[in-house]
Amino acid sequence: MKICLVATFPPSGRQLNEYAFYIANELRRHPNVELTILADEVSNYDFVTDENGKKIAANDLPELKGFNVVRCWKFDSLSNPARLLNTIRKLKPDVVWYHLVYSTFATADKPVTAFAGLSIPALTRGAGFYTHVTLHQIIEHVDFAGTGVRRERLFRLGAEMATRTLLRANSVSVLLPGYYQTLSTKYRARNVMLGTHGTFAPVMIPPDFSKRGNPDQRILAFGHWGTYKRLETLMQAFPLVLKKAPRAKLIVAGANHYTTPGYWESIRASLPPDLPVEFRGYVAEEAVPELFQTASIVVLPYDSATGASGPAHQACEFGVPIVSADLPDFRAYAVKVDDPAKIQVSSTNVLGHFLADVMRKNMTSFRVFGPDETASNKLDAIYEASEKTWLEERLPSDDDGGFLSTDGRVMEMLSEHTLEGWFEGYLLTGRHGLFATYESFVHVIDSMFNQHAKWLEKSKLELRWRAPISSLNLLITSLVWRQDHNGFTHQDPGFLDLVTNKSPEVTRIYLPPDANCLLSVADHCLRSTNYVNVIVADKAPHLQYLPMDKAVDHCTKGIGIWDFASNDQGVEPDVVMACAGDIPTAEALAAVAILRERCPELKVRFVNVVDLFRLMPESEHPHGLSEREFDSLFTIDKPVIFNFHAYASLIHKFTYRRTNHDNFHVRGYKEKGNINTPLELAILNQIDRFNLAIDVIDRVPALQVTAAHTKEWLKDQIIDSICYANENGIDRPEINDWKWPARRTQMTFDR
Repeated sequence: MKICLVATFPPSGRQLNEYAFYIANELRRHPNVELTILADEVSNYDFVTDENGKKIAANDLPELKGFNVVRCWKFDSLSNPARLLNTIRKLKPDVVWYHLVYSTFATADKPVTAFAGLSIPALTRGAGFYTHVTLHQIIEHVDFAGTGVRRERLFRLGAEMATRTLLRANSVSVLLPGYYQTLSTKYRARNVMLGTHGTFAPVMIPPDFSKRGNPDQRILAFGHWGTYKRLETLMQAFPLVLKKAPRAKLIVAGANHYTTPGYWESIRASLPPDLPVEFRGYVAEEAVPELFQTASIVVLPYDSATGASGPAHQACEFGVPIVSADLPDFRAYAVKVDDPAKIQVSSTNVLGHFLADVMRKNMTSFRVFGPDETASNKLDAIYEASEKTWLEERLPSDDDGGFLSTDGRVMEMLSEHTLEGWFEGYLLTGRHGLFATYESFVHVIDSMFNQHAKWLEKSKLELRWRAPISSLNLLITSLVWRQDHNGFTHQDPGFLDLVTNKSPEVTRIYLPPDANCLLSVADHCLRSTNYVNVIVADKAPHLQYLPMDKAVDHCTKGIGIWDFASNDQGVEPDVVMACAGDIPTAEALAAVAILRERCPELKVRFVNVVDLFRLMPESEHPHGLSEREFDSLFTIDKPVIFNFHAYASLIHKFTYRRTNHDNFHVRGYKEKGNINTPLELAILNQIDRFNLAIDVIDRVPALQVTAAHTKEWLKDQIIDSICYANENGIDRPEINDWKWPARRTQMTFDR
């Protein structure tokens, strides 16, 4: 069989040249294959550097000997279609195999030349030759930040036209499931196949685990090094690795990319001499297997990569785990907050857009699990990145909002225990994910959570040979306080009590009060390992409080005073109003606004809790506050009114050893509810603004007489609110539309 392989090829330094080399190397081993490589024209330049800094001429590399290479096209040339077709007609191959990205033939600033090059496969098929295209890039999966493209919409339109042109080949292959899904669904292509990483060789080389990093933990970074591959980031991270793995050793192997001569040498020169980093430089082809087989892991610190990533294929071929978590910057999804408590946004809707991009960047290592409630929980933006997994029969009606795909990465099934089993198994393979579910039904997995938490504790603390796994991230939403038509059966926040019974070494609970805090918490949890992270956030629109920078500060501390809601600066407070949870936070703020309006002499300190375990003593939990820190926030003798998302007993459990525990008065869910309006349900359980304000009046001695009229007014508000809800089925407009009073706002937010 005569095969013409059309690709960039060493010593070309352009994208895909290494990948083409490995493909060609395998093809020429087949005795029945006559291979000709139709490659780009190059000049003879210094291409690689060895570990001593010596330059080696690219054409002298021994591994490039013996290939039949015809250099018949040139980058940025409009003559490429004619030149390639003339060469193909002369050679008369059985198959023409193209390896392409959008910029194979020209840069983005020469769109006509680029499109002309990408039309060559269709022209080749039209000339009567069987044509196969391996497409290493899909425009729908390109992050344009920092690419320099000025007219993104026009560029995307042109790239989509190019994609449709490429699909006119006889067959097309891609290496990432997300690419396959896009071509199959958006373009409705039926001539596309999916390849996998580690498939250079026809017969896999069994991994030699006896060489795997003993006695050192050997971390390998391998490739042609350019600035986008971010060696700087890796060097910043490595000292942190050494704190937990003091015997680790980092090996940086591979030459500089031709566009960045001296790059890794400059990185090496900037490092402290005692850092255990070995720079290998150029690695001869025969030494590559030993390099990978003796590595514990392979790390890819790249800003971006495609399915053509050579080191990723080689790592898979030799059975070496890859570390390449690629999370977008959560700050890019921030809700703009100019003043606190002025706008309402669905926090989970915002999170959904972040998760969609997490999925796009990790199409082989990230899934979202949920019991048929992804859209209900306002996470449906995820479907823009990947649809639901569905392997059964498809009906015409499924195309109308069904979001079904044979390779979808959203796992939906109305069976929480099945999903939890899938999720735990998925994490054990070294991958990542998030499980989102209604709060009332997370109890279905109680015993499974127990078993995983117990196993995780033993694995983490007693079996040091076990590698860390990604944390089990649970998003609890559709909360007790916003059940709308579902009613009493859907009101149960007790899963948090269960979580707190497990080892503090593996459990974390977060109650972000708004969207920006939720983004910060989610990013932290997705990056963590060896924990069960429980995130509690409602799906309905709620008030937004903190701009992103302040949200990050607040979540980093886990607990803090909100200055905009406090008026005790420089003096001792009369009362501390504390809260944990998005809905209890809104009601606590409204209570403070009432008190500051009607009792202006009252000094209030407002404390919000994101990380629930901050309330525990530091001797009992790694996140616990010291006695001094706790007393500084909550005082040693002032009343504390704590508005809590779940059952009140949990806060007392956490704080019973604290100095001021006797003055803690906690409001939470009391198992009282029906099909109620939000405020009506809050009133029944006494977490509403009016009952909270009454509680303050009752607990502050100076107000017990002077605020008697205000207390009567608050009781009237409770009666009026319940009557309005019973008559109209909704809460009063002044409740639904409440915002923090402008005169109360101070732009210091949090300290």
